[in-house]
Amino acid sequence: MRSYQNGTRRRLLRYAGSVGALGLAGCLSDSIDDPETDGDDDSEPPALAFPPGLTADGLTDPAALLEAHRDAVTKTSFTAIYTAHRPRTYRGGSETAWVQEALDIWAEPEAERVEKVTYEYDSRGERERDSAVYIDGDRGATTGLDSVTQRSADSVIEAALEPIGNWVRRIEGEYDGTATIGTERVHRISVTGIDGKNEFDDEFTAGGTVLVDGTGRIRSVRLRQAETADGSSDFSVEFDCDDLGETTVVRPEWADELEPAGITAIELEPGTAIDLSAEIPAWVGLAPEPIAGLENPPLALESGESYTIGWSEGDGAAHNLQLRDENGDVVNGLETEVTTDPAGEQRLEFVASDELASYACEPHAPLMNGDIEVR
Repeated sequence: MRSYQNGTRRRLLRYAGSVGALGLAGCLSDSIDDPETDGDDDSEPPALAFPPGLTADGLTDPAALLEAHRDAVTKTSFTAIYTAHRPRTYRGGSETAWVQEALDIWAEPEAERVEKVTYEYDSRGERERDSAVYIDGDRGATTGLDSVTQRSADSVIEAALEPIGNWVRRIEGEYDGTATIGTERVHRISVTGIDGKNEFDDEFTAGGTVLVDGTGRIRSVRLRQAETADGSSDFSVEFDCDDLGETTVVRPEWADELEPAGITAIELEPGTAIDLSAEIPAWVGLAPEPIAGLENPPLALESGESYTIGWSEGDGAAHNLQLRDENGDVVNGLETEVTTDPAGEQRLEFVASDELASYACEPHAPLMNGDIEVR
């Protein structure tokens, strides 16, 4: 069994109350500009390679660009800052709330050192430090109150890149020449829309800019949807990836005050029906009571006994549930279809065996995964 840290992070996505009560105090500006760029440059630019997924015709393959971005940033030190403000439905879809999500990360992947800080917002819309995860090789610690589900520098980096990936995968964009960040020339993509539907099943468009260097590193994303006809669904997303090759992660003072030893998996009786809620960035336990409210709860099951596991609530994104072995492969076809609606066939009946090592959501596996220990 893989070990878990004592104490954990709180969920990154937080309900902030109704739109009228939130008091965002200027959180959304009228426009989103390129960060610290020199603007248009009409001079003949030097040759700049197109990264995977981007051509002179525009953003042709967001998934390929994201993969190039992940490969590039994990080969160097970097800082990334991500902030988003968007609408989200409450459970059952009867009410709407505004969600603000934010994180900062400082990473030295090759040294296996990383610090990630997540934030919540006060009533004025100001960021307040919520929790932090610090990894240094095999040691990790957190200031949060929930269990640490990201147990290595690589997994923390993957989890930090996933929120912006959820947006970039859906972007439709036209190539708009080059811009500069400091002295670096980068490609510029003008966002012409977001592919798909939002949480309210309404078609919508968005504007903004994405800056990408020749290796595929996504240096900046600025997205903004203007008000819809009924005055709802306004959102903004900002992402910056900076300090390439220069970041130095410093051990925070609190790391020495926390115990790195892990908590054990939660033992469940044979025949237990395990119910989860799919809420990026984690599975959240609903039932039975010992796992209620826990993110990606680690499960201890009895070999040869029968159980069921499924998800009955979600956040409107597309999820599925898989039971995997230690190599990440699905065991005996135990997986559900990817869907935004948890009603119906989102439950698996299975017999616990030594093959089982984890449960995961395939589209969001770096975030939504939990350990299974079969005893």
